[in-house]
Amino acid sequence: MNNTIPDIQSQQSHIALTIQQVGITELLLPIRYSDSLGTQHVEGMFKVFVTLPEDERGTHMSRFVEIATEASQDLHYNSIKQLVKKIRESLQSPKAEIYISFNYFTQKLAPVSKKHSMMDYKVAIHAIQQEKEQYYNLSVGIPVTSLCPCSKKISQYGAHNQRSLITISVQVSENFEIAKLIELAESQASCQLYGVLKREDEKYVTEYAYDHPKFVEDLVREIARTLKVMPSIQSGSVESENFESIHNHNAYAKIIW
Repeated sequence: MNNTIPDIQSQQSHIALTIQQVGITELLLPIRYSDSLGTQHVEGMFKVFVTLPEDERGTHMSRFVEIATEASQDLHYNSIKQLVKKIRESLQSPKAEIYISFNYFTQKLAPVSKKHSMMDYKVAIHAIQQEKEQYYNLSVGIPVTSLCPCSKKISQYGAHNQRSLITISVQVSENFEIAKLIELAESQASCQLYGVLKREDEKYVTEYAYDHPKFVEDLVREIARTLKVMPSIQSGSVESENFESIHNHNAYAKIIW
Protein backbone atom coordinates (compact mmCIF):
# COMPACT_ATOMS: atom_id res chain seq x y z
CA MET A 1 0.00 0.00 0.00
CA ASN A 2 1.36 3.41 -1.01
CA ASN A 3 1.08 5.91 1.89
CA THR A 4 2.50 8.86 -0.08
CA ILE A 5 0.15 11.85 0.06
CA PRO A 6 -0.04 13.52 -3.37
CA ASP A 7 1.13 17.15 -3.66
CA ILE A 8 -1.61 18.47 -5.93
CA GLN A 9 -0.64 22.15 -5.88
CA SER A 10 2.81 21.29 -7.21
CA GLN A 11 1.34 19.93 -10.40
CA GLN A 12 1.78 21.85 -13.63
CA SER A 13 -0.93 24.35 -14.47
CA HIS A 14 -2.93 23.70 -17.62
CA ILE A 15 -3.69 27.43 -17.93
CA ALA A 16 -0.51 29.35 -18.77
CA LEU A 17 -1.20 32.56 -16.85
CA THR A 18 1.05 34.10 -14.21
CA ILE A 19 -0.68 35.11 -10.97
CA GLN A 20 0.90 38.29 -9.64
CA GLN A 21 -0.39 37.86 -6.08
CA VAL A 22 -1.41 34.60 -4.43
CA GLY A 23 -1.33 33.92 -0.71
CA ILE A 24 -3.29 34.72 2.43
CA THR A 25 -5.13 37.70 3.90
CA GLU A 26 -6.74 38.52 7.26
CA LEU A 27 -4.16 36.59 9.32
CA LEU A 28 -4.47 38.10 12.80
CA LEU A 29 -1.54 37.46 15.14
CA PRO A 30 -0.21 38.85 18.41
CA ILE A 31 2.98 40.68 17.47
CA ARG A 32 5.97 42.11 19.27
CA TYR A 33 7.10 45.27 17.46
CA SER A 34 10.31 47.03 18.51
CA ASP A 35 12.02 50.30 17.70
CA SER A 36 14.42 52.64 19.49
CA LEU A 37 11.59 53.84 21.77
CA GLY A 38 10.81 50.38 23.09
CA THR A 39 8.70 47.31 22.42
CA GLN A 40 4.95 47.07 21.97
CA HIS A 41 2.77 43.94 22.20
CA VAL A 42 -0.22 44.51 19.91
CA GLU A 43 -2.41 42.74 17.37
CA GLY A 44 -1.11 42.62 13.82
CA MET A 45 -3.05 41.87 10.64
CA PHE A 46 -1.03 40.13 7.93
CA LYS A 47 -1.39 39.73 4.20
CA VAL A 48 1.29 37.61 2.53
CA PHE A 49 1.66 37.05 -1.22
CA VAL A 50 4.01 35.60 -3.79
CA THR A 51 3.98 35.65 -7.57
CA LEU A 52 3.04 32.27 -9.05
CA PRO A 53 4.63 31.45 -12.43
CA GLU A 54 2.38 30.38 -15.28
CA ASP A 55 3.49 26.74 -15.19
CA GLU A 56 2.75 26.17 -11.47
CA ARG A 57 -0.76 25.18 -10.43
CA GLY A 58 -0.73 26.34 -6.83
CA THR A 59 1.32 27.65 -3.92
CA HIS A 60 1.85 26.22 -0.44
CA MET A 61 -0.58 28.25 1.69
CA SER A 62 0.43 26.72 5.02
CA ARG A 63 3.98 28.04 4.66
CA PHE A 64 2.75 31.62 4.74
CA VAL A 65 1.11 31.05 8.11
CA GLU A 66 4.06 29.15 9.53
CA ILE A 67 6.65 31.74 8.53
CA ALA A 68 4.55 34.75 9.61
CA THR A 69 3.69 33.17 12.96
CA GLU A 70 7.31 32.35 13.68
CA ALA A 71 8.45 35.91 12.86
CA SER A 72 5.61 37.76 14.59
CA GLN A 73 7.31 37.92 18.00
CA ASP A 74 10.36 39.82 16.77
CA LEU A 75 9.26 42.46 14.29
CA HIS A 76 11.41 45.46 13.43
CA TYR A 77 12.88 47.02 10.30
CA ASN A 78 15.59 44.40 9.69
CA SER A 79 13.55 41.36 10.72
CA ILE A 80 10.68 42.33 8.38
CA LYS A 81 13.14 42.62 5.50
CA GLN A 82 14.45 39.16 6.36
CA LEU A 83 10.90 37.85 6.67
CA VAL A 84 9.86 38.78 3.13
CA LYS A 85 13.15 37.39 1.81
CA LYS A 86 12.50 34.09 3.60
CA ILE A 87 8.99 33.89 2.14
CA ARG A 88 10.31 34.34 -1.39
CA GLU A 89 13.02 31.71 -0.90
CA SER A 90 10.73 29.20 0.82
CA LEU A 91 8.07 29.45 -1.87
CA GLN A 92 10.70 29.65 -4.65
CA SER A 93 8.92 32.61 -6.18
CA PRO A 94 10.25 35.50 -8.27
CA LYS A 95 8.54 37.99 -5.92
CA ALA A 96 7.18 38.06 -2.37
CA GLU A 97 5.19 40.70 -0.51
CA ILE A 98 4.04 41.14 3.06
CA TYR A 99 1.64 43.68 4.54
CA ILE A 100 1.47 44.17 8.30
CA SER A 101 -0.98 46.60 9.89
CA PHE A 102 -1.31 47.39 13.58
CA ASN A 103 -2.05 50.14 16.11
CA TYR A 104 1.02 51.96 17.41
CA PHE A 105 0.65 53.58 20.84
CA THR A 106 2.36 56.59 22.35
CA GLN A 107 1.94 58.19 25.74
CA LYS A 108 1.05 61.88 25.68
CA LEU A 109 0.90 64.62 28.26
CA ALA A 110 -1.90 67.17 28.20
CA PRO A 111 -0.40 70.58 27.37
CA VAL A 112 -1.25 72.35 30.66
CA SER A 113 -2.41 69.83 33.28
CA LYS A 114 0.21 67.28 32.16
CA LYS A 115 -2.29 64.45 32.57
CA HIS A 116 -1.13 61.20 31.00
CA SER A 117 -3.08 59.49 28.22
CA MET A 118 -2.48 57.11 25.34
CA MET A 119 -2.86 57.86 21.64
CA ASP A 120 -3.07 55.20 18.96
CA TYR A 121 -1.99 55.56 15.33
CA LYS A 122 -2.75 53.26 12.41
CA VAL A 123 0.47 51.81 10.97
CA ALA A 124 0.91 49.75 7.81
CA ILE A 125 4.16 48.20 6.61
CA HIS A 126 4.56 46.83 3.10
CA ALA A 127 7.77 44.95 2.26
CA ILE A 128 8.64 43.54 -1.18
CA GLN A 129 11.43 41.19 -2.24
CA GLN A 130 12.13 40.38 -5.88
CA GLU A 131 15.43 38.93 -7.05
CA LYS A 132 18.07 41.41 -5.82
CA GLU A 133 15.68 44.31 -5.23
CA GLN A 134 13.94 45.00 -1.95
CA TYR A 135 11.48 47.74 -0.97
CA TYR A 136 10.23 48.78 2.46
CA ASN A 137 7.23 51.09 2.73
CA LEU A 138 5.94 52.63 5.95
CA SER A 139 2.52 54.28 6.28
CA VAL A 140 1.14 56.05 9.35
CA GLY A 141 -2.27 57.65 9.90
CA ILE A 142 -2.15 60.63 12.27
CA PRO A 143 -5.38 62.31 13.47
CA VAL A 144 -5.07 66.07 14.14
CA THR A 145 -7.12 69.26 14.39
CA SER A 146 -7.34 71.72 11.50
CA LEU A 147 -8.86 75.21 11.69
CA CYS A 148 -9.95 77.00 8.51
CA PRO A 149 -7.96 80.19 7.72
CA CYS A 150 -10.79 81.53 5.55
CA SER A 151 -13.39 81.04 8.28
CA LYS A 152 -11.13 82.85 10.77
CA LYS A 153 -10.51 85.76 8.38
CA ILE A 154 -14.11 86.47 7.42
CA SER A 155 -15.77 85.85 10.79
CA GLN A 156 -16.19 88.50 13.48
CA TYR A 157 -15.55 85.83 16.09
CA GLY A 158 -14.80 82.12 16.04
CA ALA A 159 -13.70 79.84 13.18
CA HIS A 160 -14.82 76.39 12.14
CA ASN A 161 -12.46 73.55 12.88
CA GLN A 162 -12.53 69.79 12.49
CA ARG A 163 -10.62 66.59 13.00
CA SER A 164 -8.34 65.67 10.11
CA LEU A 165 -6.55 62.46 9.24
CA ILE A 166 -3.07 62.89 7.82
CA THR A 167 -1.61 59.78 6.17
CA ILE A 168 2.11 59.69 5.45
CA SER A 169 3.46 56.87 3.27
CA VAL A 170 7.18 56.65 2.57
CA GLN A 171 9.58 54.23 0.95
CA VAL A 172 12.66 54.14 3.14
CA SER A 173 16.21 52.84 2.61
CA GLU A 174 16.97 52.47 6.32
CA ASN A 175 15.16 52.21 9.62
CA PHE A 176 12.80 55.15 10.06
CA GLU A 177 11.01 55.67 13.33
CA ILE A 178 7.23 55.77 13.32
CA ALA A 179 7.35 58.44 16.01
CA LYS A 180 9.21 60.83 13.67
CA LEU A 181 6.33 60.79 11.18
CA ILE A 182 3.81 61.31 13.97
CA GLU A 183 5.79 64.23 15.39
CA LEU A 184 6.13 65.85 11.97
CA ALA A 185 2.41 65.65 11.16
CA GLU A 186 1.34 66.91 14.56
CA SER A 187 3.79 69.82 14.43
CA GLN A 188 2.24 71.07 11.17
CA ALA A 189 -1.41 70.76 12.23
CA SER A 190 -3.51 73.52 13.71
CA CYS A 191 -3.31 71.48 16.90
CA GLN A 192 -2.57 67.92 17.88
CA LEU A 193 -5.01 65.58 19.63
CA TYR A 194 -4.86 64.27 23.19
CA GLY A 195 -6.57 61.42 24.98
CA VAL A 196 -7.28 63.41 28.16
CA LEU A 197 -7.94 67.15 28.41
CA LYS A 198 -8.93 69.04 31.53
CA ARG A 199 -10.59 72.48 31.36
CA GLU A 200 -7.29 74.34 31.25
CA ASP A 201 -6.12 72.06 28.46
CA GLU A 202 -9.30 72.63 26.43
CA LYS A 203 -8.73 76.37 26.67
CA TYR A 204 -5.15 75.91 25.50
CA VAL A 205 -5.90 73.70 22.47
CA THR A 206 -8.84 75.87 21.38
CA GLU A 207 -6.71 79.01 21.40
CA TYR A 208 -3.68 77.25 19.92
CA ALA A 209 -5.69 76.00 16.93
CA TYR A 210 -7.13 79.49 16.44
CA ASP A 211 -3.60 80.89 16.26
CA HIS A 212 -2.45 78.22 13.76
CA PRO A 213 -5.07 78.01 10.97
CA LYS A 214 -4.30 75.54 8.16
CA PHE A 215 -5.99 74.63 4.91
CA VAL A 216 -5.83 70.97 3.88
CA GLU A 217 -3.45 72.15 1.13
CA ASP A 218 -1.17 73.77 3.73
CA LEU A 219 -0.94 70.54 5.70
CA VAL A 220 0.23 68.31 2.86
CA ARG A 221 2.61 70.89 1.37
CA GLU A 222 4.43 71.64 4.60
CA ILE A 223 4.84 67.98 5.56
CA ALA A 224 5.93 66.91 2.06
CA ARG A 225 8.48 69.73 1.87
CA THR A 226 10.18 68.38 5.00
CA LEU A 227 10.08 64.73 3.96
CA LYS A 228 11.38 65.28 0.43
CA VAL A 229 14.81 66.44 1.62
CA MET A 230 15.38 63.53 4.00
CA PRO A 231 18.07 61.25 2.47
CA SER A 232 16.61 58.01 3.88
CA ILE A 233 13.27 58.59 2.11
CA GLN A 234 13.27 57.51 -1.53
CA SER A 235 9.67 58.33 -2.44
CA GLY A 236 6.35 58.84 -0.77
CA SER A 237 3.04 60.59 -0.42
CA VAL A 238 1.24 62.81 2.07
CA GLU A 239 -2.53 63.04 2.14
CA SER A 240 -4.99 64.73 4.44
CA GLU A 241 -8.72 64.34 4.74
CA ASN A 242 -10.54 67.01 6.75
CA PHE A 243 -13.83 65.76 8.16
CA GLU A 244 -15.68 69.02 7.70
CA SER A 245 -17.81 70.39 10.51
CA ILE A 246 -19.94 72.79 8.40
CA HIS A 247 -20.25 70.80 5.15
CA ASN A 248 -21.71 67.43 4.24
CA HIS A 249 -18.52 66.57 2.36
CA ASN A 250 -14.84 66.33 3.32
CA ALA A 251 -11.86 68.32 2.07
CA TYR A 252 -8.95 66.29 0.70
CA ALA A 253 -5.44 66.84 -0.68
CA LYS A 254 -2.55 64.54 -1.62
CA ILE A 255 1.05 65.02 -2.76
CA ILE A 256 3.03 62.19 -4.36
CA TRP A 257 6.72 62.26 -5.18
